[in-house]
Amino acid sequence: MAERAQRLAIMLIHGLDHFAPDLVARLPYPGLEVRAFHVRGMADLTAACAWADDASQDVVWFEFCWPPFPAMIAQYDFGGRRVVMRVHRIEAYGSPHAAAAPWAKIDDAIVVSEDMAARLKGQAPALEQTTRLHVVHNGVDVERFVPSTTTPNDTMAAFRIGWCGWLSLHKNAVMALEILHLLRREDARWHMHLCSKGGEAVAMDSFNYLKRRLGLDDAVFVDGNVAPADMPAWHARNAVLLSTSVYESFGYAIAEAASCGCDVVMLDQAGAEEFWPEEMRFGTAQEAAAMIRAARPGRWRELVVRRFSLNGQVDRLRSILRPLDESLDVLRIGVADELLHVLTSAHRAVRLDMRSLDEMEAVEFLLASMGYARAGRFADGVLYRVRATSDQMESFDRIKLLAKTKC
Repeated sequence: MAERAQRLAIMLIHGLDHFAPDLVARLPYPGLEVRAFHVRGMADLTAACAWADDASQDVVWFEFCWPPFPAMIAQYDFGGRRVVMRVHRIEAYGSPHAAAAPWAKIDDAIVVSEDMAARLKGQAPALEQTTRLHVVHNGVDVERFVPSTTTPNDTMAAFRIGWCGWLSLHKNAVMALEILHLLRREDARWHMHLCSKGGEAVAMDSFNYLKRRLGLDDAVFVDGNVAPADMPAWHARNAVLLSTSVYESFGYAIAEAASCGCDVVMLDQAGAEEFWPEEMRFGTAQEAAAMIRAARPGRWRELVVRRFSLNGQVDRLRSILRPLDESLDVLRIGVADELLHVLTSAHRAVRLDMRSLDEMEAVEFLLASMGYARAGRFADGVLYRVRATSDQMESFDRIKLLAKTKC
């Protein structure tokens, strides 16, 4: 039978699938087939694994560590398939789901930032004993999110501020009203457009109340739920994007707006320096108002193109997803006596030929003690790979040095 391409089954939850379309569209290439499965129950996971049926190379990807995924992973027998989970802010910093996930059954976890990686490890301290943790920055389609090619006829365009997001308390939209109020004290031309699908009742009520209290009813325009296809044009009409969120793991709206030529003024927060320069970040409403008055649209697009393109994100993910015997240096050994070569080499993966059950158990015990874990089963053998923390790897290196002195 002719060899086929590797397959990636991406498991999605309705309502939490908004980050997936670009990846589903862009990840495929001649060596990788990608299919999305919206999950309602275990039958959908079974269908995904029936399609991704080659345990030696196929991958099952769970987008979000959110119910029902953790319980499904705990219950399901993946038959040696590699399991990947992408974890977002709400799971690791706002809910208990990441802390309770069955990490022993998840081969790779992907997060967007070093700050999120630290938060995830804080929630699940033992994660790296069984799971490789990868930081992959998000990417923007910089060929779609582009500045406008026409000069606006509206003389008010230079005074248009954009605000984008779900109206929740952590998005802190009332601070945007305070900033707008400060700006309009000096120039009544400043106004703000909101792109939002809605929000939490408390956040929406407080926003609407303060909007009336500050006399901003005529200066705030709610554009509602802007369709994804229309978002580049919406951003391009704004001179500045104002972000008042108290925490963003990355900030897609910031990157998309900057790619469209907006200047960006964002509330400083833990982890922001990993992505965004100090010139973007403010600490007080007065500081934000001054930055908006001095805005220079267009100055951040090249930063996004250089550091946060969708193509760059896709390339990094493809590298992570490659079959283990392609992406790692694999040592294939046939008899137990040759196991010592593992200790004296730098191989990150070992493929063992099939042997008696007793011998296999003994070899597996030795490999586990050296930081290896089972990663896949083949017709004629089993693949193991290193899944160890940095401290464990230092210990592993000492064992290898000791082994060399005895040879």
